[in-house]
Amino acid sequence: MSSKTLGKDMHEELFKVEKFIKAIHHSDNNGFCDTNDLLNNNYWFARHISKFSKHPNVLEVKTNGVLDIESQIKLLQIWM
Repeated sequence: MSSKTLGKDMHEELFKVEKFIKAIHHSDNNGFCDTNDLLNNNYWFARHISKFSKHPNVLEVKTNGVLDIESQIKLLQIWM
């Protein structure tokens, strides 16, 4: 959301700060407000996750239950 609001490329901004990152908070949104959407194959950060596989990764998404949580964890594991 911050990159969109500031008119910045989120991938370029990530590269500028990646050496300072100590943990990853996963939560998708619509670019305008924090909606905590489920992650899917369009998750912008998916291509960067493997660089941060040794970092603590926190998942914060709205779900309909345990099956959603399990599927989200599986997605993160595939990307790592």
